[in-house]
Amino acid sequence: MTAKKHKRPADGSPSPFVMACLAHKSLTASGLALDLACGYGRHTRKLGSMGFSAVSGDLSMDCLGVTRRGPAPAFCVCLDARAELPFTDRAFRLVLIVHYVDKGLLARAARVIAPGGFLIYESYGGQGENWRSLPAHGEVENELSGEFSVIRKCTRSVGPKDGPRANVKLFARKNSPQTAVNALLGRAGDGMPLSHSYAGPHQIILPGKG
Repeated sequence: MTAKKHKRPADGSPSPFVMACLAHKSLTASGLALDLACGYGRHTRKLGSMGFSAVSGDLSMDCLGVTRRGPAPAFCVCLDARAELPFTDRAFRLVLIVHYVDKGLLARAARVIAPGGFLIYESYGGQGENWRSLPAHGEVENELSGEFSVIRKCTRSVGPKDGPRANVKLFARKNSPQTAVNALLGRAGDGMPLSHSYAGPHQIILPGKG
């Protein structure tokens, strides 16, 4: 499959919505965090600088090459976010998805989030004709199917005829019994496996300067 071409942000700074979510009192910077469809790694770098064990996932080897040479070391995985993700169930304390939209994406991401873990999702804005691929109103919530408690959500109607599609920004926590939360806080980032049986091609790239 052909890798999606990412537009490189002019200043490389993280999204203001993402920054607000990362500052939330319930989210401590520890354990494994996945920057899915990471692009050039602007959010990966932020996660690493905060203390997360950051993992970058993207289909573009060019983007991953930039990310792995950044100041905050990250494990990079070449993957297709449109397919099943090559990670074990409940592997991550945080999954971050910014400016990427695909049917079933959030359900695939939910599988790899640990109980008590977090999801930060921000669709693209819907300029020009790309509003057509944005989710319909309520589609994101339905895709998460009651597994998550929403901490913060912003939606904006886009498209003609009263905005049939929505630009969505969502910060949510995966529901779990308190015992599962305690287990997560005690184990996050401590020997949690990354890979599982996966039907598609992927490549793990270690952090480094080369």
